[in-house]
Amino acid sequence: MPLPAKRFADWSKDELNALVQDPPAVESVRLDFKADCKLLSFGNKEREKGRRDILIDVSAMANGAGGALLIGVRQTGKRGHPPYAETVTGIGKPEPLRQAIEGLVNTHLDVRPGPLVCHAIPHEEGSAVLVVEVPANTYCLSMVTYNDIGQFWIRRGTDNRLMTTDEIEYKFSEFAKVRDSASLELRKIRMELRRSQIRPMVWFAGVPIARARDHIPVDIGAMQEIVQDSSYFHVFPSKKRHSSCVPPCYVRSLVPGLRGIILSRELGERAVLEIRRDGTVIFAHKAAHGTKGGPPREMIAIGSIYEPLMSGIFLLADVQNKFGIAKLALVQAGLMGVKGKAVVYEDGHFAAPEFDKVDCPLDPILLDELWVPRDLFDGWARQIANALHQVKPLIWPPLVPRG
Repeated sequence: MPLPAKRFADWSKDELNALVQDPPAVESVRLDFKADCKLLSFGNKEREKGRRDILIDVSAMANGAGGALLIGVRQTGKRGHPPYAETVTGIGKPEPLRQAIEGLVNTHLDVRPGPLVCHAIPHEEGSAVLVVEVPANTYCLSMVTYNDIGQFWIRRGTDNRLMTTDEIEYKFSEFAKVRDSASLELRKIRMELRRSQIRPMVWFAGVPIARARDHIPVDIGAMQEIVQDSSYFHVFPSKKRHSSCVPPCYVRSLVPGLRGIILSRELGERAVLEIRRDGTVIFAHKAAHGTKGGPPREMIAIGSIYEPLMSGIFLLADVQNKFGIAKLALVQAGLMGVKGKAVVYEDGHFAAPEFDKVDCPLDPILLDELWVPRDLFDGWARQIANALHQVKPLIWPPLVPRG
C-alpha cells in the first residue's frame, strides 16, 4: 500500500496501524523500516553495530534521494521481493534515541545532511515509532567517518551499498551544477536590482539550493505574520520596535505577484521585498541619508546599511522555519550606488572613508546546515569594513543582536 498522504508530523496510531494492513507498506528507496536501533544497548558489540548501521542508513539516504527511517516497525519479505511492514513494535525511549542519532550524525558524518527532522508517533502505552526524515544532499556527499574508516554509501532500491569512484565523481559534478544554478539566480537578482531606481541601496537575497515550484503558498496572511513578527526584533530588544528600513514597515503593503508575494508599487521607490514560491527571499532598501536632523546627503548612516541587512537575514530564516524549506541556501548581499559617499555613525562622531565603487557586492555564502543569522552578519560586517579600508568591522552595538 502507498503511505498515507499526511505529513509524518500529522501521523497518529491509525497511520501506523495502516502500515501493516493488507496490502502492507513496502520498503523503497525513500523508506526504510527498522524494528529497533541498538544505539542505546548495554552490550558493546550491539551498540557498535547500531552506531555503524544508523550512520550508513542516514548517509545512504542523504546521498541518494532522501527519505525516512521508521524505527519501531518490524519488516519481513521474500527473496527477490522488497521487504514489507510486518508488525508495529514501537520503541520505549524515542527521545534519548533521537538525541543519540543526531549526536552520532553530527560527529561521524564529515558533511552532515540538512537537519534531520524527527517525530515520535505514539503507539501502545509507553512506546512509540520514531520517524527520522533525512533530506537529500544537494551540495556535497556525506561520508561516514567511523573507526578510522571513510566511506561513501548510497541507497539503491531497498539496499545500502558503497559508492564506486565513478558514482562519487558523477555526484560531485551534479552538485556543482546545482550550485552554479543558484549562483546564476543570484546574478539575475542582482542585475534586476541594478536597474532599480533605489539608489543608493542595500540589498539581500537568499536562494534555496533545492528549489521546487509552489513550495510556499501565496498566503498574504501567513506572510504578514512572518514579516510583522520577525525574529530580528526578538533578539534585538528595544523600545522602538519599528524603523523605516525593515520589512515590518511594509507588512500592510504585501500583495500577490507572479512569483509569490511582493510589495505594492507605491513603495517601489523606497524598497523591494519579494518572497517567492520557491523560497527565495529578496529585500532591498534605500540607504537613508539627507533626512531632517540626519547626516548630510553625501553620508550614509551605518545603521542604514546594517539594519536592512539584518532584516533580510532574519526574514530568510523565519520563512525557512515557517514553511519547512531546506536550510541549504546560497545567500548574498551588497550595496549599490554608493560611490563618493561616506559612512558615519548616526551621531556623526565617526566617519569612514568613502566607497570607491558604485557596486559593492558581498561574498555569496552557502548555508549548508543549521545556521545563525548573527554569524552571517558578522562575516559581512568584516567585508564592509574591508571595502572601507578599515582594519576592524564597523559594529554599531545598538543594531547588533546579542541573543
